[in-house]
Amino acid sequence: MSTYLVAWVVSRFQHVTSPKHLAKPEFRIWARRDAVNQTEYASIIGPKVLTYFEEWFGVPYPLPKSDMIAIPDFAAGAMENWGLITYRETALLYDKEQSSLSNKERVAEVIAHELAHQWFGNLVTMRWWSDLWLNEGFATYMSSVGVDGVESTWGTARTDAAAHHAAVLALDALQTSHPVSVEITDPARISEIFDEISYRKGAALVRMMRMFLGEEVFRKAIHNYLIKHSYSNAEQDDLWAELTAAATAQALPRGVTVKTVMDSWTTQTGYPLLTVVRDYEGQTVGVTQKRYLSLGTSNSSASWWVPLNLLVPGAGAAGGAGGRDQEPLQWLSDEEGVASEHRFKHAAKSNQWLLFNADMMAVYRVNYDARNWRLLSETLNSAAYRDVPELSRVQLIRDVCALAWTNVVDYDTALGAIYRAVPELSRVQLIRDVCALAWTNVVDYDTALGLLKYLRMETEYLPLMTGLSALAQIDTVLLRTPEYGTFQSFVRSLVAPAYERAGGLYAKSIRDEDDILAVKMQSFVRSLVAPAYERAGGLYAKSIRDEDDILAVKMQVLTSRWACQSGVAGCEDNAIELFDRWMDSDSPDEDNPIPLDLRSTVYTVAIARGDAGRWRWLLARARAANVAAARLAMMHALARTTQPHLLQLYLTWAITDGSVVRRQDSAMVIAAVLRAPAGYYVARDFFYTRYQDILKAFSGQARRVGSIIKTMLEQFTTQRELDQFLEWKKENEKSLEEIKLSVEQAVEKARVNIAWLGRNKDQVIKKLEEFAEPCANVLWCRRAHVNYRIKSGEYLSLLNVDRLLYFRTVM
Repeated sequence: MSTYLVAWVVSRFQHVTSPKHLAKPEFRIWARRDAVNQTEYASIIGPKVLTYFEEWFGVPYPLPKSDMIAIPDFAAGAMENWGLITYRETALLYDKEQSSLSNKERVAEVIAHELAHQWFGNLVTMRWWSDLWLNEGFATYMSSVGVDGVESTWGTARTDAAAHHAAVLALDALQTSHPVSVEITDPARISEIFDEISYRKGAALVRMMRMFLGEEVFRKAIHNYLIKHSYSNAEQDDLWAELTAAATAQALPRGVTVKTVMDSWTTQTGYPLLTVVRDYEGQTVGVTQKRYLSLGTSNSSASWWVPLNLLVPGAGAAGGAGGRDQEPLQWLSDEEGVASEHRFKHAAKSNQWLLFNADMMAVYRVNYDARNWRLLSETLNSAAYRDVPELSRVQLIRDVCALAWTNVVDYDTALGAIYRAVPELSRVQLIRDVCALAWTNVVDYDTALGLLKYLRMETEYLPLMTGLSALAQIDTVLLRTPEYGTFQSFVRSLVAPAYERAGGLYAKSIRDEDDILAVKMQSFVRSLVAPAYERAGGLYAKSIRDEDDILAVKMQVLTSRWACQSGVAGCEDNAIELFDRWMDSDSPDEDNPIPLDLRSTVYTVAIARGDAGRWRWLLARARAANVAAARLAMMHALARTTQPHLLQLYLTWAITDGSVVRRQDSAMVIAAVLRAPAGYYVARDFFYTRYQDILKAFSGQARRVGSIIKTMLEQFTTQRELDQFLEWKKENEKSLEEIKLSVEQAVEKARVNIAWLGRNKDQVIKKLEEFAEPCANVLWCRRAHVNYRIKSGEYLSLLNVDRLLYFRTVM
């Protein structure tokens, strides 16, 4: 047994014991006395997941008991101590009367993650921290598998696949990223690799292996690996050996081992951009690869073994019957290098699209020739968009946005290109790729923004979420520019339809636990969001809580958040009305009329548009809250106030022992203020002036300081801001030694933002003006400390104009 897995807890906590029929070992959930009634869900799902994993791995849980305990103030999210797993309260406790479906989903996933560690990490431990991903990558992936197995209606495996993919594509596009399997020679640097590369890229690679090897081969190999290395240590070569031994001749090219393929993914930093050029008459396609970087330039000679799963329209697609066919798996060899072209035949006709990386099998981006981009765009903006799978639509949106971001495609292409003939995950992939490629100037913004226009019709949560997440990158760099109102108008046009479809943000109950995605969808957009906002149900008080349709709940949450953020008519007013009803309650700590899944959105709007009295009232509710998840939602909202003195007070509490802000939440509070439009300047100045106090508050937790620095620099959009930080960095170099990698990545992200603004702002604003909805007869003014609207014709005094974020008027 590894020494890092030993734990004791001495407490006066109480426990509940899970029903014996759910699991063979004794299973107990512990919590403080007045929170033990929040352990019921964990007591059910915990043993269910444990039993599911025993069957999936074919390896029994070796201990006679499993205890899980909720710690009120706990720095980590959770820790997989063998037989005694420790959690934050928000990761273990769930109260159906006070917690949202997102909270419930998080509890399920964290429990599944820690229980997966009982095999990957505890029963078999990595030989050294260089292979941390064998612990964390497998536990992250298997948590999705476990939740999918016991909460089958949630679609967790698909949503997690899309989330992991997005996180990896963002972080691993930095020159300062690191390989999955990274050499560790200094123990002080171990904590730095507990990041999204080890967790999420590791998970994405595990999923990729399962897909190209096949279910039977993969599970057989994992079983053999766990049996062979039980109560011992292993490294990635041990895993490769078991996977190769189990692999069939059809799974890999002749003479190629799993090690050959996977070492190209685990020992190199980054991922490839595939450039696809078709011969339309000869029905062949040529593929080349090079490393993709956010700054848009790469002289790297790195190359990968890339599984090429190609999707083409089915026989009836061109005639309007729809459908799609998957071509046999091809391999792009790293031996072909970055200059060589891999060419092969396919079944798509000259008037049909083709799409790589169907269902997001691997971590890469794709840039198509102009004609194929146009064919994809036309399909997505037609009634045939569902011919493209969901994850492929997600990837498509990501890619076109990324390519537009880096100027590989134009924003007309990006905004107009994507809809229903593409399966959901393929739409996700397409969106990601076009946005990323535009960001790095691989495609132009004509292409990227043209593709994204289809989001007005999108009815699925994942593609819409992906498109809005891609636009959030542009939101960050335009937020403090005079043209921000134009961007908001564009987002409004995308979001409003989905917002209405999802139910909107109105005064009707929307709590249906089988529809968690509708709730998330309600909180996300405005121009992309207004149509989606209406379709998803908006911010109303209708009952939408159906746990068999969690995506509908997420859709409502997502679209409501973006609708209010981008100014969809009525959204903010409805949120204020709901909050005021709560304030009018005689017993607000017991009676909250705001729909559970929309509370974060309502709280945020109410505080951003409220005064000090409203802020202190919500603070009192947070102090009185007995449910940690409910308290956390209020604390996030408190960071959105526009009152500078309250922001200063809140930040000071974050680094003060014994204050209302628990130490586990301190970094979250500082980061939340940094991300707030009004809070950014206050929090940035606070960081520089109170840095020594911040160091003391986070003594022994250098990673927390690193996360704060990352959040701050992600907001930078000017060279002046970066120069100020670099000068400060020189003076504080010694204190940053343990978080050197985090700081380097933060600086690179700031450089990416600054470069994009200088290169793309004017053309993007021009394209946004073409696509955006007409401006209402309203003057929008947002400054560092205030966010309000004044009808045209009224007097407006502009104070602190150097901090004006945007100013727009239509007379």
